[in-house]
Amino acid sequence: MQRPTFGNAPYDWLNLLPDRDLEALEFGLHELLAQQPSAFSTFKAHSMREAIECILFDRQQSRRHIA
Repeated sequence: MQRPTFGNAPYDWLNLLPDRDLEALEFGLHELLAQQPSAFSTFKAHSMREAIECILFDRQQSRRHIA
């Protein structure tokens, strides 16, 4: 079953990144948001961070089910 996108751009390429890179990207997006960029950049950064959080959560849950 595929995740719904609810109007946000899908970030399928994020699934190809290892956890360490996703965490680094999430940290970079957090720093970007702290600089209070334009509204469009804020929206895109938030949607990408949410996608990263979902991917990391799904991976953590799948590891728990395997163990």
